[in-house]
Amino acid sequence: MDCGGALSRSTLLALWLLPAAAFAQDFSADQHILLSEGTLRGSPRVMGLAGAWTGLAEGAEGIPRNAAAPAMRDAKFASDFNWDVGGTMHFLFPWSTREQDWDNDGAVDQASAASTQFLGSQVLYSFAALQYKWFGFGAGFDIQNFLAKRQLEGEGFERYYNLALTHIFAVLAARFWRDQIALGVGVESTHAFIGYGEQPLGDFLPTVKDSMGFHGWGLLVGGVWRPEDGNWRVGFSYKPALMAGPFAPRTDIGGLAAPSGVDVPGRLMLGATVALGPGRNFNITSKEGWALKDPDDPKSPRIPSMMKWLILAQVDIVFPVQGATTVGAFFGQAPAVPAGNRVNFQPRLAIEKELFPELLRLRLGGYLEPPINEFGPTVRPHLTFGLEVGLFKLGNERMSFGLSFDFAHLYQNLSVGILVWK
Repeated sequence: MDCGGALSRSTLLALWLLPAAAFAQDFSADQHILLSEGTLRGSPRVMGLAGAWTGLAEGAEGIPRNAAAPAMRDAKFASDFNWDVGGTMHFLFPWSTREQDWDNDGAVDQASAASTQFLGSQVLYSFAALQYKWFGFGAGFDIQNFLAKRQLEGEGFERYYNLALTHIFAVLAARFWRDQIALGVGVESTHAFIGYGEQPLGDFLPTVKDSMGFHGWGLLVGGVWRPEDGNWRVGFSYKPALMAGPFAPRTDIGGLAAPSGVDVPGRLMLGATVALGPGRNFNITSKEGWALKDPDDPKSPRIPSMMKWLILAQVDIVFPVQGATTVGAFFGQAPAVPAGNRVNFQPRLAIEKELFPELLRLRLGGYLEPPINEFGPTVRPHLTFGLEVGLFKLGNERMSFGLSFDFAHLYQNLSVGILVWK
């Protein structure tokens, strides 16, 4: 399990961007909320490699980035049956909201509005994969939770709001043509839940008074090409745009104008991985290939670890949605500046090196994060780095400890966890 910093909260944008108000109207019941995926979340390896995972496509943690990942066999070929699990927890604590800009709109997340206070956010991200021979199955979920409270003048109680944005994934994948091609297809279900509670002054906890939910679903496809005994791979992943509509349409909740839907932008990810240097081949697609001697030293037994330099590159193309605005515009009922309404590009680049076989790996990467809306700043560069230390074996799997960081302007995130060594 990994824990660290928080995932983004969409801020109360118009409180800082006054010129934008001329282009926006106050939040109303015909607006959608944007479920943004601009910042990076995931396991220590995903974060350390800047999310450049589509051309690597290994492990359960890779399911959201390539639906073919559950079918990618471990190069050691220890068993026909394999398993993998991964999980992450991120937190943005209330005292951090005045120092962080998680959605890249150029302002800290905590608004100065007297009536509304942002209480932080939490993320739970978990996946599991099972693999038998040429087939793989994976499933998981990704929950982003946001908390805020309001106190209106003359009221003897505080109003609490909880917004939970949830993705649920399930994919089937298979390998073909001597394990050189892996393809996957799956379903992505998006949900949102808004809870409203009231806490009289002096009470310990708020009482739930109202709630509403949203639901929608779409498809996932992905693939990887890894030539037999080669030292490179290429992959793709595509998720079409998804809109979650309300279970029962309504115009307000807890005194706020309620959104009419939740929008998830479509995304096309194209990636490649290259292995450079001496050592065993990157793509071992058969037991026979594993039994071969090291081509750089035929007299020595095959080294099981990947000692080459891994170089990963990827570009994410994020397609626009219309009628969406930020989570913060909903909480503050502020002018609903359009969000996610432009095509954006997110380039990613990373390297990984195993310095000591099955004992120590180092990672370094970076990516460019586009602004969440047209009034925000220019793209924000991120630097990621991390390490992984081998610990012990659990059956056929070697377990390890991972630690990674993600730094940018007004943004810091940490991921730590116990991993299955890949």
